[in-house]
Amino acid sequence: MKRVNFERQYWNQKAESKNVDSEMHDKEISTEEEIDILFKDLDFAPKAILEIGCGVGRLAIPTALKFSQANVLGIDISEGLLNIAKNRAKNIEASVNNLGFQHTKGRKLPNDYQSDFIYAVTVFQHIDEGGIKAYISEVGKHLNKNGVFRFQFIEGNEHEPMSHHYQLDEVSKWLNMNDLVITKYDKGLIYQNWTWVTAKKL
Repeated sequence: MKRVNFERQYWNQKAESKNVDSEMHDKEISTEEEIDILFKDLDFAPKAILEIGCGVGRLAIPTALKFSQANVLGIDISEGLLNIAKNRAKNIEASVNNLGFQHTKGRKLPNDYQSDFIYAVTVFQHIDEGGIKAYISEVGKHLNKNGVFRFQFIEGNEHEPMSHHYQLDEVSKWLNMNDLVITKYDKGLIYQNWTWVTAKKL
């Protein structure tokens, strides 16, 4: 089975669980806190925002509400998780007409979507090195000049089927190869072993 198919099957199974929220998100961490960390130090108002691995829309929906003048797109490889995200976006009281969701085959970003801000949270810790390199390459192509790529990963050397940790220097190298330069990184936000990276497109 191809790696992406394995991941899709895994997340589609998660989508069928009655406890999908608790299985995919630590309830001790508020979504508001994650949103604050995600857009920490952002000094411009993005017009187009893309989330890699949006899941059930936990961050995409509040992002669309926070940046109501921006087009926000969440992509994911799991049809099941996206169906949950779409239903949640329809059912909230506030309007999220600026938010869309798109199913992808994995490792690719939508061909016709250029962004000012791209982000990924609790994604890279679940995919292999080839997957991260592929996504970083895609970000390099689809992020506008001076745009920002903000993401989180886990530092370390562990490599299990759905748990992959990496070293900051190797992640920095992969970014540099795609005209993305780290402008800041934050360690220990939310979890001690999480590293948040802010990279800018040259």
